Amino acid sequence: MRPMSGLAAVTAAMVAFGAAEAAAAAKKQTVSSGVPSVIAGFGIYHPSTCAHGAIPRVTVLVQPTHGTVTIEPGSWKIKSNNICDGRDLTGVKVFYRSAPGFKGTDRTTVDVSYEATFGGVATGGMALDIPIEVK
Repeated sequence: MRPMSGLAAVTAAMVAFGAAEAAAAAKKQTVSSGVPSVIAGFGIYHPSTCAHGAIPRVTVLVQPTHGTVTIEPGSWKIKSNNICDGRDLTGVKVFYRSAPGFKGTDRTTVDVSYEATFGGVATGGMALDIPIEVK
């Protein structure tokens, strides 16, 4: 598994009767040309117990024009203002790699869907547009 390299993971945290979802438009990610880089991460956990939920399904809806996106399982530390802060979260990471020598702006869109596992109350999903600056 590759480390998150300091990028903030987009994390959906399960709550009592629903799910908090990541924004539909992600913050622009800056990456180095030709180097595989994590541009997003998705996982589910219960903020009161830190129990992991089902791993979200992530698919690429739109491949970037100047590179490729791959989806891989992974884990990272939870960054939150609750008791789960610093604990490991297992989920899915989205990697981007530009074409050799490409520098400029690119973008991709991924679909994220998940099922609630804490009582089976909610399901959710979203399309996430991710702008990418390649340097």
